[in-house]
Amino acid sequence: MHSPGRILHAGAIIPFALAMTAGTAPGQILMDRDPVRLEYVIRAGESTVDSVGTFAVSFEPTDTPSGRRLLVHAVTQFGIELLGAQEHHSKIDLVCDKTGLESFAVSASSGERTVEHTANRKEETIVVRSLVDGKKASATIPSSVLRTDLGLYCGAFLAESLADGPMMRDFPLLVPASGGHAPRQKFREGILRILHRGQPVRTMVSRIVQSEGPPDRYWHTLDEWQLCLRRETVIGGTPFVFELAKVNGEPYRVESDSR
Repeated sequence: MHSPGRILHAGAIIPFALAMTAGTAPGQILMDRDPVRLEYVIRAGESTVDSVGTFAVSFEPTDTPSGRRLLVHAVTQFGIELLGAQEHHSKIDLVCDKTGLESFAVSASSGERTVEHTANRKEETIVVRSLVDGKKASATIPSSVLRTDLGLYCGAFLAESLADGPMMRDFPLLVPASGGHAPRQKFREGILRILHRGQPVRTMVSRIVQSEGPPDRYWHTLDEWQLCLRRETVIGGTPFVFELAKVNGEPYRVESDSR
């Protein structure tokens, strides 16, 4: 997810001087785990029933001509008049090695607007080339920014557990859908029980603070996979909720936790 919710700002390239008081960010890396595909429903406003779209992301370690890599593929699609776009669609593909992000490719459309980004890591930088509404642009990102917001949907493929480290820390994210990166801070709020599809479950709750606007909030499972069960974000003043619906094609049901 860039986060999937912010794709409507996909024309922005966000350069900034990266301040890292907590050291280099642990990357989203190749880890030889079983592949996983997560499917989410997207709801807008205060609705708890009507879905306005879907988001799917998969993580698959695989052999490539360049060697073993983690392939991450994400697709978002929705239509909502509140955002001024009848139809929105985006596709993101990431390639990660044992260091972190190696390359990414993005294609997105919102109404009549189209955006494409491609990027490759070269020594100390990630070079991004963009085509926004037919206009070319380029930017560079420090190669130390090796974590993407897509990794927040499955913490098992991060070099460091989401439960580790300081409660509050610098947490810069590379945002493929915008073709850039942005300063963030992560606050681990603690353990909270929520209802997921009618079943109580204990989750780890985190806030990802934006440089502008309200923070995103994530609810992760407490097992080794650290799946995101729920994400809340705000786009154009409208709150959106992403709720995990399927894992590897099967409806996801948590085991009841009444503790």
